[in-house]
Amino acid sequence: MPETKLVVNAEGPEVRVGIIEDGTLVELFLERKRDRGLVGNIYKGRIRRVLPGMQAAFVDLGPTVEKNAYLYVADILGAGDERRLFEGYDSGGDGDGEKASSRSKNGASRTGRSRKNASSRKIEDLVKANQEILVQIAKDPVGDKGARVTGYVSLPGRLSVLMPAVGGRVGVSRRIASDAERRRLREVVDPVRPQHVGL
Repeated sequence: MPETKLVVNAEGPEVRVGIIEDGTLVELFLERKRDRGLVGNIYKGRIRRVLPGMQAAFVDLGPTVEKNAYLYVADILGAGDERRLFEGYDSGGDGDGEKASSRSKNGASRTGRSRKNASSRKIEDLVKANQEILVQIAKDPVGDKGARVTGYVSLPGRLSVLMPAVGGRVGVSRRIASDAERRRLREVVDPVRPQHVGL
């Protein structure tokens, strides 16, 4: 078994992390503080305003984020459009009996619903003013606009993405062409995947 070391240097304007196996640098991660955005950050926010006409809400993320974030109805847990999170992946064999939506040649999803009416519930039925909500930043703030957030929190790893809010789905990249390999990967993942968690 190879000897593995993790070397971290977090001083100065950047953070450097190296992985060394048997004396050889095999991976190097570099993050510059000035380039660090908010995308991927998870916040416990508070709904400030619900806008039924826009089917959206503004979320206060606390004192560390200057402007209120924007939350669209389809990005709220329970809105009924969780399947879109697995677009681009084959999610067959995910335990709930559903097959992945077929896709046209141009990549558009053919689930029987357009993106325009993707959400099956109204925002005023899902959230209320002053309600606390767990969200993740999906898009950094730009100019006068606040960040865009989603209720579908995802925790990316090196080879997989854990999705605690999406129950029981396992998606495998369509870039893996072999059906046998996709099946094998599902068989490896299923015994270790927490119940009611997507991967």
